[in-house]
This record gives sequence, structure tokens and C-alpha cells, in this order.
Amino acid sequence: MKIITYPELKKMYEKHEKILLADIREYEEYMEHHINNAVNIPEEKFMQIMEDEDEMFKEILNMYRNGYNIILYCARGNSSMLIAEKMDMYKLDVYSLYGGIDEYDRYMRYEKSV
Repeated sequence: MKIITYPELKKMYEKHEKILLADIREYEEYMEHHINNAVNIPEEKFMQIMEDEDEMFKEILNMYRNGYNIILYCARGNSSMLIAEKMDMYKLDVYSLYGGIDEYDRYMRYEKSV
């Protein structure tokens, strides 16, 4: 499991790296506000798909094997870190966005004020 900051994520996008950005918050939170290009896979669903190894998990695994950087985020970064650590058991080196969407929002407010 790796930690990534929003500026590092932004650089990955600028370099056109392959990225799967997954918002693991509940659907309602995702719909209210999320990072552009993020898909919503709620934490509960994420845990379930990893345990069942269903089609979505196989798709994520396939993307990882094809060079995608898998980046998870939640509200503050705690839940995404736990899931990223659990994915280590499947030999998937996954990123957790430092500070979650809260840190992203702080960074965006700062960027607009400069």
C-alpha cells in the first residue's frame, strides 16, 4: 500500500498515466461531491467484491495487471488506507489518497486563492 498526495495524483494525470480513481464513500456522498474522473465503489461493496472475487474485482485486477494505478479515496483517508492494505493480500500495490477528499478540497481552495 502506498500513500499519494493530490499534487502527486495531479502529476500522474498530467503525464497521462493509466489511473483508476475509486471513491469508496457511500453513493450519496459521491453524488454530492467527488473528484473528477472518479468511479464510486462504496467501501462495503469494495470489501464484498474482494471477498467474493466477483466480476468487478476481476476487472480491477485486470486493469492493475495492464498497468493502471489503482487509487482509492474516502472522506479523510483512513478507510481507503485500510482497504488498500487489505488489497496487499491479493498482491495489488494500491494507492490511498492522503487526507481523502477533505485534503483534495483544501488543496483546491488553496489553488483558487493563489
